[in-house]
Amino acid sequence: MSLVSRIAGAWRAPGASWRAEWADGAGEPRLLAYAMGASAFLALGDVAAEAIRPVLAVGEGREAWFASRVFAGLSFFPLALYVSAALMRLVCRVAGGKGGWRETRLALFWSGLVSGPAAAIVIALGAAAAQPEAARLAAGLLWVGLLSPMLAAAHGFRAGAVLLVFLGFAALSFALARFG
Repeated sequence: MSLVSRIAGAWRAPGASWRAEWADGAGEPRLLAYAMGASAFLALGDVAAEAIRPVLAVGEGREAWFASRVFAGLSFFPLALYVSAALMRLVCRVAGGKGGWRETRLALFWSGLVSGPAAAIVIALGAAAAQPEAARLAAGLLWVGLLSPMLAAAHGFRAGAVLLVFLGFAALSFALARFG
C-alpha cells in the first residue's frame, strides 16, 4: 500500500491506521522519516503564511527568517517531537497506559505526518484570511483529532477519553495564552 493511500486511510480510521503501521513493524528509520515529514510540513505552513501575508520586515531580515525556519523545521522540530513523545509516554504511563516509547513515537509522528499537509494548508489559508491564530488553533486541533485515537490505540485507552484530555489542555493553553 502506498504512503498516500495509508495517509488517506488514517483520516478515515486513525486508530486502525496506527495498528496497521505498528503491525508493519515501523522501525526507527521510518519513525524518523515520519518525524521529519511532520516537521517539514509545519515549517512549510509557516513559510507559506509569511509569503502570503508578510508580517516580517522586508529584505535581509525576511530572507534570514525563511532560512532559519526551514533549518529549524528540518533539524530542531524533529528533536522536539522526540522530547514530546517521551513526555507523552510518561504521562500516559502515569495514567495507566500500557504502551512504550516506540508506540508513543509512532502515534505522535504518524499523526503529525498524516495531519501535516492539511495543517500547512490551513495555516497558509489563515494567513490569507488575516486569521493566523485561528488557523494555528485549527491546525493543532486537526493534529489532536488524529493523535488522540492513535495514542489511545498505543496505550490501551478509550479514544474519547484521550481526546477530551487533549481538548481540555488545548482550551487551558488557549485561555492562558489569550487572557494570561
